[in-house]
Amino acid sequence: MSTMNLPCGCVISSGMHEGVETFMLQACSETCTVVRDSLKLADEMDKPVQIKSRSAVTCLKCRAVMDGFTSLGETLLPDPGSVSVCIYCGDVAVFDINPDGDLYLRPPTDDEQRGLDDDEQINAVVAHIKERL
Repeated sequence: MSTMNLPCGCVISSGMHEGVETFMLQACSETCTVVRDSLKLADEMDKPVQIKSRSAVTCLKCRAVMDGFTSLGETLLPDPGSVSVCIYCGDVAVFDINPDGDLYLRPPTDDEQRGLDDDEQINAVVAHIKERL
């Protein structure tokens, strides 16, 4: 595993994760442009990305601290409205942002839940997690 500490405070590592070369990013802040540029580069290289954030969120169901994530689609930091699936229990929630600019998880609205119920990719991830429990 190779690690690079950036002047802004971000840490970028690369190495093998579950047999796949993966980039691991620890952001100095959620809005750091260095991280976003690094994510674009990783996406162009078709490399999976795992991100660790300095601001942790807590699963609404099992209360596990979720201080890292990996994207199923775009390789960007979560924005308000991004879907979260807890790796510990499979609970589905939605990222939102409070007035202080901090990310948190909230339950999906009824309209969001209807869309999630029809999303095959999310359903497959949830089923896989629940199989392991």
